[in-house]
Amino acid sequence: MTEVDEWRGYAKLLGFPLPQQAEKDYLQDVLLRSIYSAIGDETVLRGGTAISKLCSSGRFSEDLGFVLNSTCTAGKAKIIEKLEQGIRGAGSYFQVSYLEEPYKEMANYTVSIYGPLYLASRNDQAKQKVSINLNTYETNLAPARASCRAMGLSASMAPAFSLLRRMTRPGR
Repeated sequence: MTEVDEWRGYAKLLGFPLPQQAEKDYLQDVLLRSIYSAIGDETVLRGGTAISKLCSSGRFSEDLGFVLNSTCTAGKAKIIEKLEQGIRGAGSYFQVSYLEEPYKEMANYTVSIYGPLYLASRNDQAKQKVSINLNTYETNLAPARASCRAMGLSASMAPAFSLLRRMTRPGR
């Protein structure tokens, strides 16, 4: 069995039609873990990926969207610096590069990752791109840790639990 065949099996397990979607979902988990370790107390994941990861909605989302936590006291420059540290931290797993696209009160990044499917094929078309958006103007309404507790999750596991939960769910 080749690595691509293993990703096809993983995609089927997750309910994705393409192995590239399963790989991007996995790479999002790697990025979330790295970013969360850098800015987890200052920001909150929101949008489609948050719904997908926290509620197992089955919806596939392409980007990672963050908003400042209402309790954040760090300045915008410090948060952006820590976000970039988190993005670079994912490079300890795979080759990562990013392009910052500043826009008003947003810090937007396009992260290019040479993930497992690229490493198996050495084809540039297999390179994954993940958009990361940090809104530094808006804040969340409820503290993030309270939101995790309300869903019955351990706050320390919130960014990385989805894969384990999906793999251990009966009937999958």
